Order: sequence, then structure tokens, then C-alpha cells
Amino acid sequence: VENDSLSDKAGMKPNDEVDAVCGRDAKHMSVNEANSIIDRSHQEVHFNLRRYVTSHTCLPWTLTEQDNKLIVDEVRPGFGSGFGT
Repeated sequence: VENDSLSDKAGMKPNDEVDAVCGRDAKHMSVNEANSIIDRSHQEVHFNLRRYVTSHTCLPWTLTEQDNKLIVDEVRPGFGSGFGT
């Protein structure tokens, strides 16, 4: 995602994964096919994105990836009773 590009301005981030382009499954879609769909769209282009979040202010834990596994690095105190209910 290049700075000040349309994707940057739309909120896309590096490492986001595109699941769909304009309602079409992008799992096996080539870049050329995706560009063709985008070029044919005259108004708006809709993407379904997947973003892996490993830390957030509302989550009581911090995660990292190690050897293709998620590792819980930290669980902040004060969470647990009633969390997720």
C-alpha cells in the first residue's frame, strides 16, 4: 500500500488480504483479473479484506506469531470476569 494512494486513503494496510473484489471471490483471482474488475467499475469498488490484529486497546492480551503459531505474550490484569459474556 503506497502512501497517499487510493487504497491508503480507503484505509487499506500492508498485509491486508483481499477475500473478495466487487463481490467476487478473490481466493484464486489473478492480479490481472482483479485489475480488470476494478477498471470496469465506474463508480465504487468494494473489497472484503482480512486483517490479522494481534493487539488492541480493548483486548486483554497481546499476541505474536512464532513458527506459524499464535503465542500469547501477555494478558493484562483486570480482565476476565464477565469478558465475552
